[in-house]
Amino acid sequence: MQVTKEFALNFTGLNSKVGVLELPISPEVIYVVTEIPRGQEKWFKYLNFDMNPYKEFLKPEFIDLDLNKSVPRSFVKESYANLLTCIHRYFTCKGRYHKVYSYHSKLLLHFTGKISLDLPF
Repeated sequence: MQVTKEFALNFTGLNSKVGVLELPISPEVIYVVTEIPRGQEKWFKYLNFDMNPYKEFLKPEFIDLDLNKSVPRSFVKESYANLLTCIHRYFTCKGRYHKVYSYHSKLLLHFTGKISLDLPF
């Protein structure tokens, strides 16, 4: 437990230090250690992205709306509702909200196999 705490407290985003040992941290290192596959897309939570691939998850009557910021959860097809609820509650901890933001959409695209995220990144 102490090693984990020291690692976390000294983590800079590029490296960490545990005792006298300095460890470089990169997506490649994370991939090697965790065996989480590298995906095709590097993306941060607050970056904009093309919402067009997400439209296939919407009910037909909502496909042509301007989807630039958020979408009410009720616009999503029932077949994706459970997965979206899991993303809301367990990945982004926003289960009490009823809006789907771009980062929820990215995770939905990833977990349905449409566009894979580079999770180690």
